[in-house]
Amino acid sequence: MELKKGIYKTYECQEENLYMMKGKLELTKHIHQNAIQKTRAYCCFDEHTVNNALNQLFKAALHIVIKYTDLGSSKLQLERCLRHLKNVDLVSV
Repeated sequence: MELKKGIYKTYECQEENLYMMKGKLELTKHIHQNAIQKTRAYCCFDEHTVNNALNQLFKAALHIVIKYTDLGSSKLQLERCLRHLKNVDLVSV
């Protein structure tokens, strides 16, 4: 089972106005966003996340398969897989 190796993770670029420096400072956006409020920093950083397209597709497929499964042991394993993907958004296919 692939989930025993670990959930597939990717790096996604995030841009946020934070109270601490994280990643690199986006100077032009920082000046526009924080001209008055000096306690924030507009940063661009990469975040290691499990919420990616592959895991979203996998979670959607699990929901479809679990709906049509009658075998109890299979249903238990599918639900166990879904628990591993609890932080992944559910998308419709």
